[in-house]
Amino acid sequence: MADTNINSAAFQSAELQSERLPIFGVFGFLVLLIVVMAVRIFVVHTTNETVVRKFRDYAPKDTLANLYQAAVQFSDGTKQQDDVTAVIIKRTGTRDV
Repeated sequence: MADTNINSAAFQSAELQSERLPIFGVFGFLVLLIVVMAVRIFVVHTTNETVVRKFRDYAPKDTLANLYQAAVQFSDGTKQQDDVTAVIIKRTGTRDV
């Protein structure tokens, strides 16, 4: 069967409209993906690193207590759904390379 060109303005308009949805869908997905990645990199990672670094010179017992309080403050009153586990490993001395 031979390809037929339809030069109708209504047909061309309908064809453009049918192509817009997938294009906007892909564009929307990419924007959402970039926003989520930016939040994870600049908010979550930075916040966690700051809290850990802030208490790294404390005794392990105090570090755990402060980390737990930071988590409670971050949750903003949200009910805890699971247990909380943290392990503190302190390295002493210098690293021989």
